[in-house]
Amino acid sequence: MTPNKNNDATYRWHESEAHKTDMTSTRENTHSHPVKFFVTVITIALIIISLSVFIPVANSQEEQTKRVLVLNSYNKGFAQTDAIVNGVESVLKPEENDIELRIEYMDSKSTKYDSPYKEKLYELYKYKYGNQTFDLIISSDDNAFNFLREYHQDLFPGTPVVFCGVNNLEAPTLIDPEEFTGLIELQSIKETMDLGLKLHPETKQIVFIVDNTPTGEYLWGQIQENFKYYEDVRMTRLDESLSLEQIENEVNKLSDDTIVLFGTYNHDKSGRYYSFGEAAARVSRASARPMYGYSVQVLPYGIVGGKLFGGFYHGQVAAEMAQRILMGEKVQDIPVLTEPQTQYMFDYGQMKRLSIKVSDLPEDCIVINKPYSFYEENKVLIWALIAFLIFQTLIIIGLLVNMSRRKRADEALRASEDRFRTIFDSINDALFIQDIETGAILNVNNRACEMYGYSREELRRLNMQSISMGEAPYTQEDAIGWIKKAAAGEPQVFEWMAKHKSGRPFWVEVSMRSAVIGGRERLLVVARDVTERKHLEERMAHLNLVLRAIRNVNQLITKEKDRGRLLQGACNNLIETRGYHSAWIALLDDS
Repeated sequence: MTPNKNNDATYRWHESEAHKTDMTSTRENTHSHPVKFFVTVITIALIIISLSVFIPVANSQEEQTKRVLVLNSYNKGFAQTDAIVNGVESVLKPEENDIELRIEYMDSKSTKYDSPYKEKLYELYKYKYGNQTFDLIISSDDNAFNFLREYHQDLFPGTPVVFCGVNNLEAPTLIDPEEFTGLIELQSIKETMDLGLKLHPETKQIVFIVDNTPTGEYLWGQIQENFKYYEDVRMTRLDESLSLEQIENEVNKLSDDTIVLFGTYNHDKSGRYYSFGEAAARVSRASARPMYGYSVQVLPYGIVGGKLFGGFYHGQVAAEMAQRILMGEKVQDIPVLTEPQTQYMFDYGQMKRLSIKVSDLPEDCIVINKPYSFYEENKVLIWALIAFLIFQTLIIIGLLVNMSRRKRADEALRASEDRFRTIFDSINDALFIQDIETGAILNVNNRACEMYGYSREELRRLNMQSISMGEAPYTQEDAIGWIKKAAAGEPQVFEWMAKHKSGRPFWVEVSMRSAVIGGRERLLVVARDVTERKHLEERMAHLNLVLRAIRNVNQLITKEKDRGRLLQGACNNLIETRGYHSAWIALLDDS
């Protein structure tokens, strides 16, 4: 009988009857065609196994992908926002960890953030993400935090939120702890003010540059809470009621007993928008007085330093909280962080301008733009090596050489030190100003022309490939990678194999960072020829081999009593350590 698949009952009855009535026939057919039956059974089994293994794996891969939304209050290009996003990406590493990272910018700093604009954002996100779900949301700064507090259940119901960059100490009391956690943005205001007064004890007035944005007003409130500690110091605020040009005029007239603290200035009274870096750089250029700050984003733009808040670190901490939630930890088990996440940081260029010594700074501080010093970087190692060399030299000199050879060795050592000092004292750096997007060379200094063998006009027509070795990791593509990192706000320092016009390769140490030059954001690249340092490192490695050979011989002298074995062993040791290609010892007749 043929089973009727359209009727379950009929199908089951037919199957049962067929089994009863045709059992004998089935057995006969099975015995008649054993090979065909076996192949059929194996085929069906393989199909079942394939489906049971492959389909769960595919489903598992889909389930492993996590979807994370980063909602930023401000625009891409805003220093703190970019730093936070970079910090988040550095921890989550979306490509490595199978995370789909969506990044949204509310653009509420350069655009008037009022109720109509907020409603438009709501409609946009409702339309855009109405049929999508996320495993987690990370928000940066106050407007995104407050937006999610208002629309979270409507737009992203049940989705956990990690916030950062929020200027509101009451934030922990405004959230549902089962769905929200994060960290508060707190500046180390008193510590920075104390630092400025310590480094400039003649100070009688502090001028604060703080605009009237919500962020600025919150910061000003925190600043005012500290006035009670400084009754003998005049406190003055310059806000957005003054244009940036007027502020420049004001700070230009400041007396010698004044320091400036730059807080935030993103809008002037006309509504014109300024980036952190642009406003800080212009104020710094307009005034000869020391300027301090609260955010690491303005450190490269003319402030001496301070105990600074860093968006990159805030983004990292928020991302680490997000990781814990994505791995299954409950939101309510992760408390809101309310302690300042700050670090003492300083700009060496400003310190030098104001004659501030590194020894005057707090311990464990970070100093950027500090000139490279081989001695300072390796002081302990150098002195240990010098002590070791003197000790070993004295022993060997006393046993194997006469006073004349020792004198020549001392003279040679002094000559070597003089040459080394002369080289270091005469080092100049090559300077490149490049387009921050394309990396095109816009201008160079004379040292760059001398170092690379091209005229200034020739260098302007070349790209990085033309003045590099051109082999990985020293290609145009590698250079573009470094440029993108520097353009994102992260200063880069790395070694690079450069190429002279003649084709001669040489090593340079490259320091790369973004900077505002002539009112435009450019890429500032400093290249220092470190070929000599490379040669010195190779020489030091060879010297270590020689010293090891000497040490082995010295140990052999104290242990071996037989003169023949002593001499043979000494030669063998000198050769085996590769300090010498050959070795011999001359014996002098005492008579």
